[in-house]
Amino acid sequence: MKNKILNTIDELGIRFVRIIWCDNANIIRGKAVHWKTLPDYLKHGVGISPAQQAVPVMLDAPVPGSGLGPIGEIRLVPDWETLTSLPYAPGHARVFGDMVNNGSPWPYCPRNFLKRMVAEAESEGLQVVAAYENEFYLLQPTPEGILPVDNSVFASTLAMDQHQQVIDHIAEALVEIYSLSVRTTVV
Repeated sequence: MKNKILNTIDELGIRFVRIIWCDNANIIRGKAVHWKTLPDYLKHGVGISPAQQAVPVMLDAPVPGSGLGPIGEIRLVPDWETLTSLPYAPGHARVFGDMVNNGSPWPYCPRNFLKRMVAEAESEGLQVVAAYENEFYLLQPTPEGILPVDNSVFASTLAMDQHQQVIDHIAEALVEIYSLSVRTTVV
């Protein structure tokens, strides 16, 4: 498997692999590994501080009283089935990481929690089916600060027309990411 992963990364021209996770503030975070050092991280991943799961949206420090501090290390272990080349960042790929502590899933790992809940639902005869609705704002820097690119109302076709070019680029990147994730499965 190690050689298959490294060969896939080489074939795709990947220089950096971002091992990413979603923290408890719903921020996607990551640590990038250069392809030349990747063999050192294939199996055991990269280290992160437990405190990184207690960092809120607007502060680069753990929430006081969270019980998650800077002492110790959690391993962010790549799930190589999720390896995806990033068309908007040539030479970069991303892979989701599972948080592991002493060889076992860390109880504060969102992916592990999700896997447990899916298994629990299945044990009750339920199937979890989910989808995402991509919503976002187009913003621009101005002398007054960062503001919306226009003053249109929700779902305005005028805004769609005015910003068609950037919306098309975003949509094409999302489609490309999906198609690459399907093609680059290495496990």
